[in-house]
Amino acid sequence: RLTRGSAAALVWWMFPEVREARVSSAVIASDAVARKDSRAFARAVALGLLEVDRETHRGNPDATLTRIAAARLLVRLAGILHPKQSPPCLGPEGSRAARSAAEAVRAAEECGLLEEGETNPPTGPELTRALDRIRALGSGTPQRTAGGSE
Repeated sequence: RLTRGSAAALVWWMFPEVREARVSSAVIASDAVARKDSRAFARAVALGLLEVDRETHRGNPDATLTRIAAARLLVRLAGILHPKQSPPCLGPEGSRAARSAAEAVRAAEECGLLEEGETNPPTGPELTRALDRIRALGSGTPQRTAGGSE
């Protein structure tokens, strides 16, 4: 089971750009303050990779990472890693634009980050493969999509 906190830690360790990115203003997740992984989770929240309930200021780091939250994380991460060259599969609005849940999932599927038609929460290996694909999107290296084609 992949949690929101473990997804944040995975992104933290795989991408130095996330650790080094400047944050101008951020929402605080009150339930992440006393955790061992608070730096990784707080950074993911501050960069908009994970959302926080604006009323309770809770990020629920121990909750399962939903498919929608994973799609938003992946699409937003692509925008951080490739700010000047948005991958074509993200559409004309790019990866930084606000998206509905359906739009984020559709973009993540079109980029081959998430398997099309799947509704279950992503697994750790699935998220790791998606993160590898995001890195490759900027290099122009062809990658196998979640469905297995290039």
